[in-house]
Amino acid sequence: MGMGMKNISPRKSLLRHLHESVSRRHLLEQHAMGMNIYLLPLAAAIALVYGATRYEDAERIWRKSVRTFITIIVFMAVVLAILAFFSLWQ
Repeated sequence: MGMGMKNISPRKSLLRHLHESVSRRHLLEQHAMGMNIYLLPLAAAIALVYGATRYEDAERIWRKSVRTFITIIVFMAVVLAILAFFSLWQ
């Protein structure tokens, strides 16, 4: 064995690896969920700014902003579904 290596049975090593892997995955999932909170307000802000730069009538800005917001959300959901599919496929 190399220097500093403890004599650990393969079973304990595997269990430790699985535990560390699950712990890391849990932290990454929590971080991803925290990041997803910002997606809806960000999409709304983008849609409003885009609508306001294209139109001058307030009613038209709101209508187009809602439509753009829905388009952004649907696009992000499709991308998420594709990424989830490829993530499970490996």
